[in-house]
Amino acid sequence: MLCTAARRGAPRAGAFDRVIRADRRLYAATAFTGAVVDQVTKLWAGAHVSGRPARVFGPFRFELSRNPGAAFGLGRSLTPGITAVTLAAVMALVLAGWRARERAWSIALGLLTAGALGNGIDRITRSPGAGHGAFVDWLKVPFYGPVFNLADLALRSGVLLALVLLLRGAGRTGGVRGCRRSAGCLGRGPAHRRRRSRRPAGPGRAAGTRWRLGGR
Repeated sequence: MLCTAARRGAPRAGAFDRVIRADRRLYAATAFTGAVVDQVTKLWAGAHVSGRPARVFGPFRFELSRNPGAAFGLGRSLTPGITAVTLAAVMALVLAGWRARERAWSIALGLLTAGALGNGIDRITRSPGAGHGAFVDWLKVPFYGPVFNLADLALRSGVLLALVLLLRGAGRTGGVRGCRRSAGCLGRGPAHRRRRSRRPAGPGRAAGTRWRLGGR
């Protein structure tokens, strides 16, 4: 018959699968929502900010600007190459986000994907044409010089959160590399190993054996 450990492992594996699905849903929701909000605000800025004097709301200044280059307006003659790099980054981030095994990493990678995707959509859909489109920047604050958009904000927030996770060592117990038999992963932590080590060996059964054949 099947061993006791195998019978107990089934629900644990099912619970772990549910955690994986929840992390993937969190990643997808963060990336999708961030990209959609970025595009909606750019459409709003194009309709209500373009061609008008800058509008000020508290510390925020709404000022429309189009950037065909990279950060700070650099690389204006390299737009097609920057577009290719952006799309490659989106694909790499999607793969990494789908493999994330911790909620914080799902959020960090989701923010990075949202930022890259939001600006990547600009590159493909904005004038003067596909692959040559300019970023739509519309937001400015006193403590940060360049005009930016919400995709830029998502990128910087994702990078900051990823750095915090790396500094606290989240990648060793979760992150994109998957679990390493931690206490929360399939119940195979130190406590489980201690319980197994205390189980006495009986006739016909070696210590540490996880399953056996027969009914004894």
